[in-house]
Amino acid sequence: MLFVPWQDMELQPTHEVINVLRSVSTLHGQTQLLGILLRREGPDYQIDGHPGINWLEVLVAVRLERLLKEVSVCHFWGAMRLAAALLKKTYPSVMHMTAILVQGCQVT
Repeated sequence: MLFVPWQDMELQPTHEVINVLRSVSTLHGQTQLLGILLRREGPDYQIDGHPGINWLEVLVAVRLERLLKEVSVCHFWGAMRLAAALLKKTYPSVMHMTAILVQGCQVT
């Protein structure tokens, strides 16, 4: 597993952030790196490939959307909240989780 201090990645050039994104296996790490690319380059920034048939599959926003679905299925709450915030979405699972926390219930 590759350990990357995410705050250091903010200082790296875009191509280096993309290289690290390709090698990071953790969902939280991918979310962090996609957030850097989103802030820096925007939602329509192409991560891989060439314009054409599969072009939309490699845009930052599309990759974040897929990641949001994956982390919600796995119940990785931290990554889910971050991905939803980056996409400026309210996600039903996040709202449910927030309601539980506000009510003072313990999450298992």
